[in-house]
Amino acid sequence: MISHLLDFLAPRFCHYCRTYLDSQEYLCALCTEQIRPVLSTILKITRTQKISVHAVSAYEDPLRFLIGQRHEYEVAHALATLIGRHPIVSSLSADFLVPIPSDERHGFNRSYIIAQQVSAKSGIPIYYGIQRIASPVKKPYTWYEQVKKAFEFTDLSALAGKGCIILDDVMMTGATLQVVAQELIKVNPKSLQAVVGCLKLKG
Repeated sequence: MISHLLDFLAPRFCHYCRTYLDSQEYLCALCTEQIRPVLSTILKITRTQKISVHAVSAYEDPLRFLIGQRHEYEVAHALATLIGRHPIVSSLSADFLVPIPSDERHGFNRSYIIAQQVSAKSGIPIYYGIQRIASPVKKPYTWYEQVKKAFEFTDLSALAGKGCIILDDVMMTGATLQVVAQELIKVNPKSLQAVVGCLKLKG
């Protein structure tokens, strides 16, 4: 009775095409079918070290659209739910999830919301060892230099000898993942990989 009343007062719509939904989903069936899976990729971290990056989807709609709605709290939960349900998550094996914090100007941290969903599905605890201290600064710095100035790393010693998974909503150039991974490898984790919502394909 209560659920029917809520549906009447605040009907649910697909977050992408705005089609009415008669369920508690965030995307309609047609939009969900548009999510194109991609193969994992390898990201170079140093001259000799690389990590695997697993993605739910290519950087295409509808997930690209959801990622673009950075100020919407409900959309953040929609994106987190879609990532948390992905088969990649059920196959994860690690000691810690390490989310890369997003901009909190809108009153919430989307990466933490994603991490909580992934942790709930995988049973892997979250390690909050990275703080965003500023938005990337502008030129004359390169994008890599801008990203490096945006984060501060607290005590990462707890990750020594542990399997770690870096979490982020999207990988565009790979600079953010490189900066974080370079800090994490300083404490010699047992293993290191990354999971992102979307991966921008080259070419």
